[in-house]
Amino acid sequence: MRKLKEHKHRWKLVYTVGFDTIGFECFCKEKMERKATPAEEKRIRADHARREKESARMHKVNWDFDQNFKDEKGWKYKSYDLMTRVRKWAQKWPKDVIVCRIDDSVNANSDIVFVLHRIGQRLWGTTCYTITQCDGQPPNEWFMYPGHRAGIQKALEVMAGYKSFYED
Repeated sequence: MRKLKEHKHRWKLVYTVGFDTIGFECFCKEKMERKATPAEEKRIRADHARREKESARMHKVNWDFDQNFKDEKGWKYKSYDLMTRVRKWAQKWPKDVIVCRIDDSVNANSDIVFVLHRIGQRLWGTTCYTITQCDGQPPNEWFMYPGHRAGIQKALEVMAGYKSFYED
């Protein structure tokens, strides 16, 4: 096994503990913690406040969805009632909510609702809800990070290459 030769550590900031402790790591994997200076602590607090504010902006549409359609017991509405309420609510967020119609396993209309978690043109991810019309089941909820959408885009592109049975 080759031994690392002695070197002068080059510390890189890798984490903070609370607002007053800073953790560093060298490329040799040695770690060190130290108390933050008053200026560093001020910067850490400002960064934390900025991230909190950004998080609130990024998730506000999905939080609004939760407030309108969920409570401490779960979903306030189900099936068709929920679908119609969500479609109306989505009109309030035309840039952040996409509602797509699909058919479910009992050949009834259902919706897939895409709620974007974004700030401007930066997308953190998308919460997706599948709301069925007739089965009385609560919606299926799932989350996609931007990397997950590549597979769905590819599948849709493949499907787009086929002619529909409903087209002449």
